[in-house]
Amino acid sequence: MSPSARSCDDLRSPMLFQTTEFALFFVAVLLLSAVLARHRSLRHLLLLVASYVFYMAWNSLYLVLIVFSTLLDYWVGAAIHASQSPRARKMLLAVSLVGNLGVLGIFKYYDFFVGNFEHLLGAVGLTVSAPVLNVILPVGISFYTFQSLSYTLDIYWRRLSPARNLLEFSLFVAFFPQLVAGPIVRAREFLPQLQTTPTVTSDMASSGLYLFLKGMFKKVVFADLLGVMLVDPVFKHPSEYGGLWMLLAILGFKLQIYCDFSGYSDMAIGCGGMLGYRLPVNFRSPYKAASIREYWRRWHITLGSWFRDYVFFPLGGSRGGPLRTYRNLLVTFLLVGLWHGASWTFVIWGGYYGVLLCLERLLAPNVNTSPDAAFVWRRRVPMVLLTLVLTSVATAIFRVADLKQLMAVFDALASPTNWGAGVQGVVVVVFTAAAITHFLPESWKEGAEASFVRLPAFVQAVALVLVLVIVRLAMTQANPFYYFQF
Repeated sequence: MSPSARSCDDLRSPMLFQTTEFALFFVAVLLLSAVLARHRSLRHLLLLVASYVFYMAWNSLYLVLIVFSTLLDYWVGAAIHASQSPRARKMLLAVSLVGNLGVLGIFKYYDFFVGNFEHLLGAVGLTVSAPVLNVILPVGISFYTFQSLSYTLDIYWRRLSPARNLLEFSLFVAFFPQLVAGPIVRAREFLPQLQTTPTVTSDMASSGLYLFLKGMFKKVVFADLLGVMLVDPVFKHPSEYGGLWMLLAILGFKLQIYCDFSGYSDMAIGCGGMLGYRLPVNFRSPYKAASIREYWRRWHITLGSWFRDYVFFPLGGSRGGPLRTYRNLLVTFLLVGLWHGASWTFVIWGGYYGVLLCLERLLAPNVNTSPDAAFVWRRRVPMVLLTLVLTSVATAIFRVADLKQLMAVFDALASPTNWGAGVQGVVVVVFTAAAITHFLPESWKEGAEASFVRLPAFVQAVALVLVLVIVRLAMTQANPFYYFQF
């Protein structure tokens, strides 16, 4: 795990969705919000206070950073909207960019760049000792910073009008279900929902409950067990296991991080739905992708679309010829890598995807990249397998903490397998079940949700209890979500 994981290890996490603490918190918020359903401003105030309490369960001091981003972009957004001077608008936008990215840079990247600058000067014989901050990375800072910043950019490009009041904008920035690990929500998606009285139908509540239970099962039963029983031991001592074990651990991590992160997204979307708000879909079975472009239309959708709209397109997108397109892709994905953390492994990971996308455009410009493309076995299966191989290399790069461990992983892949290290039966069952459920037809998954929604409330309650029992039996401890470190 990368050094930035200290944000999860050094302090306790925010209330984890799979804990009793969060269940009590959410039920209380749900009941109070129902009581205040006809009093929109009071309901917004309740949800904002609940969101701040949720974050303060991790660290009350760092709540100041969320409030700072909120006040900065609320003021800047209103000022940009009111100004007719292009120069003044650009200066105001610069204030937002410097304020948001400055805070993000100090907490997330300062020590990384200072350390590398010292090494660079040392290589040419100069000794410099720059001060390091050694601060704890605030949980979720990359998510809410991008969310708040997109609001200012949309106003600057005249795609959006400012929020009606500070309360609504504050809730948009801090809405607790998706505050610390997404999905990244745009203001134009969420603010209009705050301007009407939410209506939570029984179908919407049932669908939200289904998504929450599905996400919790994916996180605790699939992701955590694969991580503890397979991925962590092999990556910790790769030389003791050898090639086939290393390959199994890489595939296991692909399933682990998907079930962990998409599980969080499912639970966040489910909580939002039960409160009457629709959050964007963040995953669409990414390992079914038949190209790298399609993969990024299925994996962490809200982050990919954010970088597309606010980095790739402003750089020029695919206009200006192939060479400029390749440059824009490389710059965009190097920044995607840095977004994940201050580590050279993340830079390499982002650059690797940038190169793959350039090669794909060069060698297969007409490949169908739509997630809704018709499934033709003869054409699609080989491309899915190739994409799995290419993304598995990226998975290995993403998982390691540094370049030394990355070399150890690749050495292990080329080494004889230690057959004395036997795999536990439960790992085989969990690995197989996670893979099968991922590759099920989307119509089956949608049908399962629709069937749950149609069930009587009593049967839904029984299903709730059953899932909670399974989760409790599988849970050895409440593990933080993997993307809390970003």
